[in-house]
Amino acid sequence: MLTRLCLLALTLTACATQSPVDEAYGPVVAVAVANVEARSGSRVNGTVTFTETERTASDGTAERRVHVQYDLHGLTPNEARGFHIHMVGNCSGADAMTAAGHFNPEGHNHGSMNGSQSHAGDLGNIKADANGNASGLIKDLRKITLRERVPNSVLWRSVIVHAQADDLVSQPTGNAGARVGCGVIVPD
Repeated sequence: MLTRLCLLALTLTACATQSPVDEAYGPVVAVAVANVEARSGSRVNGTVTFTETERTASDGTAERRVHVQYDLHGLTPNEARGFHIHMVGNCSGADAMTAAGHFNPEGHNHGSMNGSQSHAGDLGNIKADANGNASGLIKDLRKITLRERVPNSVLWRSVIVHAQADDLVSQPTGNAGARVGCGVIVPD
């Protein structure tokens, strides 16, 4: 019996630390998770996993990248929604306004996540399928980290799903509407 419990404990520990990112991106150095809950009267829920990897660049320096896997439900079928990291890790408000504005440690304008001068928290849009589910992987983010106590760390901040698509242009938020899902990003 004790042997079975030990094996179960080892299996659960291994499962808790597994990452959705394969080793092609380099060894995993940190993982964080946000459990998204409904806000603003929606049914949005799910999980967002942040995985940081590190590999050696051609010049010998260490390159860190963050990869974001999302698995969300309760969205309006076949519609895109803005997807952002917000400044404060507080989802207690019914409308998630307690999460404050977009995570923007460098003071850039809002824009596309691939723009060199956009918010670090700009993750673009996610698109729901015909059943209102959205899942995917955003790879190779360079503006954020899972390291503690550095300006671009997303730990203890919030991930927000918005009610509308992000137009990637309007300031300061992309005209993405209400906050329909919110989860605090915590180390795993």
